[in-house]
Amino acid sequence: MKKKNILIIVILLIILLGAIVSYQFFNNKTESKDSLNESIKIGTNIGDMAPDFTLKKVNGEEVTLSKLRGKKVIINFWTTDCVFCRLEMPELQKLHEEYPDIEILAVNIMEDRGKVINYLLTNGYTFPALLDSNGRVAIEYLVRGTPTSYFIDEKGIIINRKVGASNYQQLLTVLGVE
Repeated sequence: MKKKNILIIVILLIILLGAIVSYQFFNNKTESKDSLNESIKIGTNIGDMAPDFTLKKVNGEEVTLSKLRGKKVIINFWTTDCVFCRLEMPELQKLHEEYPDIEILAVNIMEDRGKVINYLLTNGYTFPALLDSNGRVAIEYLVRGTPTSYFIDEKGIIINRKVGASNYQQLLTVLGVE
């Protein structure tokens, strides 16, 4: 009986999280650049300097966020089993193909490297996929659900944050491309 109650609670939490993410996706809700702080601090709020990290790509090559200064960056936290991540991935791929000067860092959270590689190959995704094997970077960025994206400007400042899937036009708008 106890296991059944726990299972019901877990299912309800998943449904609630799905509803929240769906609401964000379909209502185009993002935080605005207008709330930027006067002072620059390291953190996960809009206006903060994005916390630096180094992670390995699925091919073993290391990527360090601070070495990407001078470019716009999207840090997208995702998992292979996330339904809303699956909606967003083709949008990220399109952006990657049409705007190669924008860096996309698709940070996979705590999944097996082989599973991630298989997912990327099966779907034809060519943007950089990084492995956050222990979830340390996701914790530092206060990721509560997937997908979660941070939009970083050329100076390394967080200009926007969004929980939930973004479509192509939303990505362009947030980045100030179109």
